[in-house]
Amino acid sequence: MGNWETLVAFDWQITPIWLLIGLLLLLVNFALNAWVWHLLSDKLVASHNARFNIKVWCYANLLRRIPGTVWFVAGRAMQYEKIGVSKLRVSILSGIELALILGAGLLTGLVALPILILTPAFQETLKGSWLLIPIFVLVGLLLHPRVLGKLWGRLGQSDLQEQPTWRDISLWVGLFVVAWVTGGLTLFSTINFVHSLPISEFIPILGIWVVANTVSVAGALTIGGFGLREISLTVLLSQIVPAPVALVISLLMRVIWLAAELLGALVSLLL
Repeated sequence: MGNWETLVAFDWQITPIWLLIGLLLLLVNFALNAWVWHLLSDKLVASHNARFNIKVWCYANLLRRIPGTVWFVAGRAMQYEKIGVSKLRVSILSGIELALILGAGLLTGLVALPILILTPAFQETLKGSWLLIPIFVLVGLLLHPRVLGKLWGRLGQSDLQEQPTWRDISLWVGLFVVAWVTGGLTLFSTINFVHSLPISEFIPILGIWVVANTVSVAGALTIGGFGLREISLTVLLSQIVPAPVALVISLLMRVIWLAAELLGALVSLLL
């Protein structure tokens, strides 16, 4: 059966309210990410103005549309340079943020892992995931307060007034875990927009979201990372719905994501 025939034959159950729910959940996701960025900036670079930090996060988030991480980090660095924070410090801070996101993603993914590994199709799809283990080990070391403090000092940032504690790092990671979950709920809502899915399927969907975005975050370190989230989502979702439908869902997620980014940019103009 061709792709068009598959789409026509699929049991579409369009429920518009789910799309609105998905957008609202993604806005919550963005708000959590922006708030953690403020907490990091407040603690590590002494930028205490929440409005400014959140505005920069919203502004720079649009630059993620440009392939490659350099533009995104440069956008932040240029804004913070205006208030006397060096580009190096902002670049390092962005790296710490990335490590926190990956660490939180690992913790979130562990919830779904026992279910995913029981599915032969997922075993085949994710057979190369062990390659991410060294990355997660490195992330774990980087997030240790003592290692983080020493790294900050060695890179010339010895003016750090207060070392981050386990309490700080636990709070940052915890908020990112909640952000990962809201992202998974966004995907779950988007799927329910086109086809009713029982709540019992949420944990596998959360696992799909974590894997797809981890691949996307890792790929963002290169020019080739552009569009990896959609490709990964399509491949993974094709294990539970036909591939053409999985592609439609992935494209819908991209539209919702763009809408949330534009709303975030509007917020940055109002702050």
